[in-house]
Amino acid sequence: MDMCTTNKAAEILGVSAEIIQLWIECDILKAWKTPGGHRRITLASIQKVAIKDKALIASKVAFEDADFTLLYVEDDEATADLISQLVENLKLNLKVRRAFNGHDALISFADIKPDLVITDLNMPRINGFDMIRHIRNNKHFSNTNIAVVTGLDKFQIIEQGGLPDDIEIFSKPAPFEVLAQLIKFLVMKKNNLTH
Repeated sequence: MDMCTTNKAAEILGVSAEIIQLWIECDILKAWKTPGGHRRITLASIQKVAIKDKALIASKVAFEDADFTLLYVEDDEATADLISQLVENLKLNLKVRRAFNGHDALISFADIKPDLVITDLNMPRINGFDMIRHIRNNKHFSNTNIAVVTGLDKFQIIEQGGLPDDIEIFSKPAPFEVLAQLIKFLVMKKNNLTH
């Protein structure tokens, strides 16, 4: 079986070693640790990402000129369209990437390193619970702002393992006014810290 190191995988896919680590942790890339503690990644899984998911690794330049980046993760296209329209109406220097499941969202971390992730919980491939766990368990992304918009009630969320206390949870249908205020607040907060 052909293998490579984390750094070589990062070079092949054009992403950082931190992104490779995130993708290994959430099983997008297949890897294991050597007895010495070094990761080895299968070339087959790297090729799979390069071929199937390369479309999700969009131009980094498109997101570099934004003051704020938002990753919206929702498998319902109509809801995703409404949120995209809401964000456009805010007239902020803000870029939005849409993903239709947790797998695609984690791939998107490669080029946008979002300031805010707004996500559903029930989705195919990697659900919102698992995606959030992977983000929070990765030291490079554990401070990412996350908000959840879900049809689940608080008891259903607890039954599935719950969510970290700092995550805002909103019930569907998406509360557009509240989300707009959250986005504006986080944009202002980031601008105050960086200026």
